[in-house]
Amino acid sequence: MAQRTFETEVAASRELETELRANVEQLNRALEAERLERAHKEILFQVTDASSRAGSLEEIYDAALEALASGLGVDRASVLLFDADGVIRFKAWRGLSEKYRAAVEGHSPWKPDSKNPSPVLVSDVREDPRLRRYLPVFEEERIGALAFFPLVSAGLLLGKFMLYYPGPHTFTEAETRLAQGIAHQVAFAVERRFAQQERERILGVVSHDLRNPLSAVTVAAKTLLCQEIDANAAKSVRRIASSASRMERLIAQLLQFAQARHGGGIAVARKPVDLVEIVSRVVEELETAHPEKTIALTCAARCSGSWDGDRLADVFSNLIGNAVQHGGDSAVQVAIVTTDAEVAAAIHNGGPPIPAGLIPKLFDPYRRGGQPTGNPDGVGLGLFISREIIRAHGGNIEVRSDEVEGTTFTVRLPRGPL
Repeated sequence: MAQRTFETEVAASRELETELRANVEQLNRALEAERLERAHKEILFQVTDASSRAGSLEEIYDAALEALASGLGVDRASVLLFDADGVIRFKAWRGLSEKYRAAVEGHSPWKPDSKNPSPVLVSDVREDPRLRRYLPVFEEERIGALAFFPLVSAGLLLGKFMLYYPGPHTFTEAETRLAQGIAHQVAFAVERRFAQQERERILGVVSHDLRNPLSAVTVAAKTLLCQEIDANAAKSVRRIASSASRMERLIAQLLQFAQARHGGGIAVARKPVDLVEIVSRVVEELETAHPEKTIALTCAARCSGSWDGDRLADVFSNLIGNAVQHGGDSAVQVAIVTTDAEVAAAIHNGGPPIPAGLIPKLFDPYRRGGQPTGNPDGVGLGLFISREIIRAHGGNIEVRSDEVEGTTFTVRLPRGPL
């Protein structure tokens, strides 16, 4: 009787132990799933953040490939987009040979007009009849499994990204969900960038086409002002001429913007010029336009360099004009300091500081310096264009702003060959 009781207790103890082990394993699986979920959410956040801050499509592709590598442990991946002819082309890749890319480019499991395509997961390339003709190149490239994830935004199929594994691979639900999340973020960022590029292209075309009719308006206004007309008519014509002049400045900014964004940067025509002469002329013009403002210029008698004088005049007209506009009652101070290698020109005003959170985005297009009042002669492109002009000269613009010191824009320019 005692023996049977002992055996019963041992059996019950073993059952309890088995149950406890099962519970521990289940808890560990749940904890691992939770850890993986948190890690995947962090990766998706990083992709979203990187895409929103990216200055180019290439940076968006790099962010996606980096996320795939860190989140799924793959060292080979690629991003492909459909071109205007509906052919899918490689845009970014890691770990793929040129021979492989040439062999498979153009292949897609979906047509360009496919609606709501689903991912295609190939656990073993040798067993998928649709990929039979690519088996030799897969073998040479050591690809045993791969996956196609569609890039879809606003109902449009833009392309795909692909994952590659050296041997057969079973895709888990968590892997698939993460890859689809990355695909969604990349597709959204790419579609948004495409739409922006198209808007900017149209903006450049329209701005270019407006110049001729606007020139006719300007010439006609100037011709009328040279004739004897009554005072009321002359007042109206002067208003027309002033508005046409403002429109010319706006169109010039838009064309410079289009050139900077899609023409490989703003072109500069270098020749020996005197920066002091350029800045002095700008200061004189602004003092005439704003007689109530004080602009103090501190500089050497001359400052020669190899620069595009007209472009630099635009830069300093914008920067000093902004300082005049936003400087309150304080004087604007312009100081030019030279060395053998470079010139530093600092434009300072003591007005309200620029909010710290705005400074990193200050040179983005369509911003007006974060101030409550904008320049009526601009569309928020002045600082962007100024920075691009200085970059075209090999220089840069720095900004420092706080309550105590005020705001200072510093332009640094290499002197260049004379």
